[in-house]
Amino acid sequence: MLSSSLKAPAGLLIGAAVLVAALVMLFGGASEAQTGGVRGRVVDDAGRPVAGAQIGVYYRSFEGGQRLYGGSYNRQTRTGADGRYSVSLQGMPRGEYVVSGSLDGIDLLPDNPATFASTMAAVRNFTHRLVESTDDNDYGNGATLAVDTAIGDYTDLAGLELTLRSRESGRVFTKTVRRTGEGYAVTGLPFGAFDVSGRMGGRSVGIRPYDGEGAFGPSVVLSIRPSAVPAVMRAQIKP
Repeated sequence: MLSSSLKAPAGLLIGAAVLVAALVMLFGGASEAQTGGVRGRVVDDAGRPVAGAQIGVYYRSFEGGQRLYGGSYNRQTRTGADGRYSVSLQGMPRGEYVVSGSLDGIDLLPDNPATFASTMAAVRNFTHRLVESTDDNDYGNGATLAVDTAIGDYTDLAGLELTLRSRESGRVFTKTVRRTGEGYAVTGLPFGAFDVSGRMGGRSVGIRPYDGEGAFGPSVVLSIRPSAVPAVMRAQIKP
């Protein structure tokens, strides 16, 4: 007969049972074939297939697994030449999943951002295009150019029009600034290097890098890469 001093406390047994139940709930599908997964297609704003886009499928139950297990369950893939992708959830924990994607630092726009169950054969399509703002991000899904005047110049920059010419593609972006948390700015820009100029009230303005070094000129070269955090270029304006 065991001494009472060797008996496991009831509270410890209950706690162990709860932990085992949680493990079974999370990994119960590991020994059974998961039939769920997700597939879809990525296109540009003209409907053409986008190849090479990064697609990630992320576990969302139990706060992504991080609360109990200190990890994040996900699977990654890229779209093929036809813009299509497919990800199986076989061997992954049962629960809810979500899909997101990006290309060249620009977040893809989902046609359906909702989560889906791991037992489903889900479809999630995306569009690769720049937008100036989204429901989740007032700065859109690309880079931002924020502008201000020099110290001591209190000119209101409302109505300032900025023109950015890409040094890589030659593409031209002309946008009017708006108020943001960064001050006056234009958003929804691609990443790269640009020749930047501006006009206000029908007249050209002076512009220089925000560090305040150098004279104001008719244009300035600014650049930003997808790895930049925050994704903001800055310049000073002299009306």
